[in-house]
Amino acid sequence: MAARTRSDLLVSFFPLGRGGFFCALFSLFFRREGLGRGFINRRRTSSSFVGFGMADNLHDEITPFMVARAEAINSYSTLEQHLCACFAFFGSIEESTAGAIFFKISAARSRRTILDDLKKQKVGVKYTGYWASLLLESARLDDRRNEIIHWTVAFGVYENLETGGMRLARPMLKKPNYWAWDENTPELFQADLEKFGRRCEILSGSLAGLLMVFRGKPGLLSVTGTMDTWREICQRPLDDPLPPDHPLYQKPRAP
Repeated sequence: MAARTRSDLLVSFFPLGRGGFFCALFSLFFRREGLGRGFINRRRTSSSFVGFGMADNLHDEITPFMVARAEAINSYSTLEQHLCACFAFFGSIEESTAGAIFFKISAARSRRTILDDLKKQKVGVKYTGYWASLLLESARLDDRRNEIIHWTVAFGVYENLETGGMRLARPMLKKPNYWAWDENTPELFQADLEKFGRRCEILSGSLAGLLMVFRGKPGLLSVTGTMDTWREICQRPLDDPLPPDHPLYQKPRAP
């Protein structure tokens, strides 16, 4: 069986009316993989999809991928609202005033440092282990958020010498400096985006539960679970993975 070649294709999307895309292809990076019969390593650039054959389900892959990226960004935005609520509570200021300040702080690390300082001034060392684990998870999500925002969309590209066709499949996110792509360049697929969104949801819910415990009553944020349950949860670092009896637990989806 002949060796097959996989390449990565950098693509920028522009809307083309209802239900379609115009795609500008800027660069291809090929790497060797055992694919199947008739494929060859070849470098090619193009300004359109002319000469490229789409995988049968490519359009069905593009739309959910783009939706997953949008939902991931929205989940992070919701997380920021919960962090802002912490800023308001720890700083003893109105939510509107807190928002005017918090959302002007562009450096995520500075934002976490400020929150940690305000928390210590407001409640001291209470629930320190739990709070520290939430800040650590927030730092991880801040880094992944930057990748989801700034990385570019790419595709797997397959060329078959027997037919002369190029086939595109499986959208992904890759670092924007495509000149430096190699076999070690990291990739983010739809499942990674969905996992990120779920982690944002868990952290948002965890912050809401913590604030409820600190206040002694529910606030503006929706909280899943009872006061007693969250008092017990806040005694330890954030569970990872969540146990089935955790109020934020969701059953894994069937494959």
